[in-house]
Amino acid sequence: MSCGSLRGGSGAGPRHVRPSSVARLLVLEHRGVRVPESVHERVMGCADLDILARWLDRAFSVSEAEELFESETDGKSV
Repeated sequence: MSCGSLRGGSGAGPRHVRPSSVARLLVLEHRGVRVPESVHERVMGCADLDILARWLDRAFSVSEAEELFESETDGKSV
């Protein structure tokens, strides 16, 4: 499953909250990294455990939340 597009929106209704997704956001917030709504939506909408694991690793070192989505090899969003 791809996590590249945003899901939901203000009228999307209730969502299942994934603790693994929330963890990424909490790490960023705890580190003082601002999390824009677009990043929040993308992380919460992702169900791919491999991608979520990669984002968790990055959450400990990025300086901007959008950097979670950069590829290790080319610096482009994944």
